[in-house]
Amino acid sequence: MDRTLPIQEHVSLRDWTTFRVGGPARYFIDLRSPDDLSRAFSFAATAGLPVFVLGGGSNLLVKDAGYHGLVLHMATSGWTVQSEDEHAVLLRVSAGEEWDTVAEYAVQNGWWGIENLSAIPGSVGAVPVQNVGAYGQEVSDTIISVEAWDRQSAQWCALTPDQCAFGYRTSIFNTSALDRYVITHVTFRLQRNGTPNLSHASVVDWLQRQACSQPSLADMRRAIIAIRTDGRLPDVHRTGNVGSFFKHALLRSAELDAMRQKVAISLGPEIADQLYELGHRFKAGELHKLPAGALIQAAGAVGWREDQAVQHERNPLVLVNLDGTAHARDVIKLADRIRDCVIEKTGIELSMEPRIVG
Repeated sequence: MDRTLPIQEHVSLRDWTTFRVGGPARYFIDLRSPDDLSRAFSFAATAGLPVFVLGGGSNLLVKDAGYHGLVLHMATSGWTVQSEDEHAVLLRVSAGEEWDTVAEYAVQNGWWGIENLSAIPGSVGAVPVQNVGAYGQEVSDTIISVEAWDRQSAQWCALTPDQCAFGYRTSIFNTSALDRYVITHVTFRLQRNGTPNLSHASVVDWLQRQACSQPSLADMRRAIIAIRTDGRLPDVHRTGNVGSFFKHALLRSAELDAMRQKVAISLGPEIADQLYELGHRFKAGELHKLPAGALIQAAGAVGWREDQAVQHERNPLVLVNLDGTAHARDVIKLADRIRDCVIEKTGIELSMEPRIVG
């Protein structure tokens, strides 16, 4: 074992995830410097250990048996303004920095582009992986570079947005190049003279109730935080969860038609028409985006539980660790029951948002 690395043994991973479930890591390194990455991977290779890179743990479900390898927790911090002009700022941020700290900093400095992503838990290094998005914005709209350690070539690299292949909640980091790259820095291009993104109805409704017709950056952040803390999304600091547990369904026109026909038989023509119209209302490129919550509600998969793994009372799309004692097996069993019900009633198979490890 490399005694110069801060290696810990048998570290509980439930304490490092927002869901607060799961077993221990055999080895654990709280990585404070990217310079230690090559040594950490050398240690793992010598010991014959798999390696998992952990960020803020906000999109992760660790199984009860834990992880029988090395967990690298990216704890690097800090940011620098790489360049700026009258139009834009390039902000380079360390992967271990808390995401909402960066969103708040951007708003305070008058930089537009990530304000609608306020109050999302997790680390900066995690946001490109899932191409985090909310309320009409996606983080890929502002990313110009992702710096990483390439485990395959054992070299440093910088990836462009095209190389990252961003899509709806996807990138190469969680698809074709899963576990290949360890993200160390992300550079964002933020606008000095941006305009509010008012593409989401709930944001517009909140601003109208506040009689805010020309929202500033601060108004936008305040709106997003108010919406995210109104009880529809449980506070991760109080109740274990990963936010939305299922991804919205992206359907081709033929698939949307097939869903309508199946639901008309299983749940009735009125519900079928409602879901069909909802799918036409939201588009993601050439695909129709059908909210997972609407599918779950329509299927009647609401108010379910497995021991202390429970659907949130105000949002069945969110699964919670009710009293902090839930097991990963209960969460997975509950999620499978919901998915099975939805596919039986609608023909749509929901995908899980969090990554399951262990």
